[in-house]
Amino acid sequence: MGNERKKDYIFISYSWHVKEPDDSVLNLVAKLRIDGYNAICDVIRLQEETAMNFNQMMAESFSSANKVIIVLSQSYKEKADSFRGGVGEEYKFIISDITSQNKKYILVSYENNVDLVMPNFIKGRQVVFLPRQYDLLLHKLNDTSPYRFPNVGNVVVQPSSLQIFGLDSNTGSSHNSINSFRKNEQPQTELQDPLSVRHENITQGNKKRNVEILRISSKSEPKSVAGAVAAILRTGKSVELNAIGYLAVNQVIKSLAVARGYVAPNGIDLVFIPSFSQLEVDGSEKTSLKFLVERR
Repeated sequence: MGNERKKDYIFISYSWHVKEPDDSVLNLVAKLRIDGYNAICDVIRLQEETAMNFNQMMAESFSSANKVIIVLSQSYKEKADSFRGGVGEEYKFIISDITSQNKKYILVSYENNVDLVMPNFIKGRQVVFLPRQYDLLLHKLNDTSPYRFPNVGNVVVQPSSLQIFGLDSNTGSSHNSINSFRKNEQPQTELQDPLSVRHENITQGNKKRNVEILRISSKSEPKSVAGAVAAILRTGKSVELNAIGYLAVNQVIKSLAVARGYVAPNGIDLVFIPSFSQLEVDGSEKTSLKFLVERR
C-alpha cells in the first residue's frame, strides 16, 4: 500500500451495542491505524459530516474500500439474518458481492463459537479470531500467506522401485528361489549350455554329501543366487557353485556374502571350500573354480 494509504483504505463493518459503538471494534481500528493501515469505520465517517446519509455512506464505503473487515458478533448475526437496520442493508450487499470479490471481505470475530456469530447466508467461510490471530489478519490485508513454500524444482524426482527376487517375508527363504534362479539366469559366456541346478551325491572322504550344483556366470544376480543358496542350506543340503572366469567368481563371492545374511536369522552360518575342477565345454576342457558351501 505504501504512499497509497490515503486512497486505499480498509472499511470495518460491525454491529453497535445498545446504540453505542463496539469498544473492541474501535480498539481494532486504532491498532490498525497505528500499525500503518488506513482503517476506517462508521464513527470516523460520521465525524466528517453533521447530517450524513448513513445508508449512502455505508454503500459508498463498501464499494470503494480496498478491503472490508466484517466483525461478527451475536448482535451482528441477529440483525443480518433478519435484515434489520444498517447491518441488514449492508448484509444484502455482502451476500451479492462476497462470491465475486473473494479477496475483499475478511470475517473476524472476538467470540470463539462460530455458530453463534455467523449469519446464515455466509456460513462455511473462514473466520479470523481476534486478538490471537491478529497476524493472520495482517496477512489477509496484504494478500500474503503465513506459510512460504519453495519454488517447484526443475528436475522431477522419479520414484524408486523394489526389485523382487521371488523371496517371501523371511529374506531368501522361498522354496521357489531355486526355480526362480533357474528361470531368470542367462547362459554364461564361458559355458554354452544354460545355467542349471543339478543334484548329486558327493562322497568326500568317508562322508557322503547331498549336494545341489549351481552354475554361475558373470551375469548372475547375487541376490537371486543368494536366495537359492539360502533355500538349499535350510533343507540340510550342501551347495556347489561352479564358475569359469574371474567375473563369474566375483559374482559367487558377492552371492555368498548376501546368503550369509539371509540364513543368519535362522541360526545358520555357512562356510565354503574352494577347489579347482575341469569342465568340458564345446569339446574342450576348461578349468572351473568350484565352491562347496555347507552349514557350519
